[in-house]
Amino acid sequence: MPLRLPPWMGSVTLRAAGIQGNVSGAGPTVCQSWPSGTVFPPQQIAEKRQSAGGPGADWNGGIPHMLLAVNVGNTHIKLALFRDHTLVANWVIATDRDSTADEYAMLWRQLCRNEGYDFADITGVAISCVVPPLTAPLRHLCRRYLHLTPLEVGPGIRTGMRILYDNPREVGADRIACAIAAFARYGGPTIVVDFGTATTFTAVSAEGDFLGGAIAPGIGISVDALALHAAQLRKVEITRPPAVIARATVAAMQSGILFGFAGQVDGVVQRMQQELEGRLTVVATGGFAELIAPEARSITHVNPLLALEGLRILYERNAVPEMAGEESRRVKEVSG
Repeated sequence: MPLRLPPWMGSVTLRAAGIQGNVSGAGPTVCQSWPSGTVFPPQQIAEKRQSAGGPGADWNGGIPHMLLAVNVGNTHIKLALFRDHTLVANWVIATDRDSTADEYAMLWRQLCRNEGYDFADITGVAISCVVPPLTAPLRHLCRRYLHLTPLEVGPGIRTGMRILYDNPREVGADRIACAIAAFARYGGPTIVVDFGTATTFTAVSAEGDFLGGAIAPGIGISVDALALHAAQLRKVEITRPPAVIARATVAAMQSGILFGFAGQVDGVVQRMQQELEGRLTVVATGGFAELIAPEARSITHVNPLLALEGLRILYERNAVPEMAGEESRRVKEVSG
């Protein structure tokens, strides 16, 4: 759909639909003034991006003015818009393996419009996906509707972090993004606890290395399994019960779920801390982070958008080589 400037905007100056003439630092950024009512067809936007050598040609073309970060999990897809380094909007939608690129595009476009943005505003895309059937459709979405080639987190990209897994290809893209954001924001050593479909524990060293971690069944699928295999138990809302010692079945399940998983976090973190040196930071993220964190003594920070922040950092590190390690250096300078 064309981008039309409404009459009330008058004559405005825009960064030309994400066109940057200074992608290599050789010249000025291209800006131009257009009167109200000007229409920018998607094909024209793509052609101008290509001719300028901007992100439309390659995600390696420079730091975007407006980045769409997409974290695809097994249960939910989290999206965020960053204007430069500032988060301006974010959403959470259900993961549907059967949805097509066109269906996702229509939903994403409407979410953007509800916040006052459109696809034409987006000048870069970064995706982490742990659902293989959705990788190709989302890549197609970016190319057809955004006229952009996305940065996909995976082997071969510049992370600025050593992955000390026996087989680095086995590490989920979301865990890498979370680890990078946690170290950039909080330094190390750090443990990231991600309450997703699985509950993952990721350890980052004081030097910023991805050390490994632990993976346990997530809260949601554990509750589903309990209701499925116990004939007299049903799914319950996961909230804090009035007391640990419950006097009703629903409250008893809530107590076991909430305090049981909080105890799991404290237990695993305590054992990891014995293997790490220095003062430890524990960051919780994921859908249940804000529910579990108050009950877990070991959690020091809650950041629901940690993976999306990591995608922003990864995009910048792969867009401009000099950006690699800048976030971690800033943390060390502040802490030092």
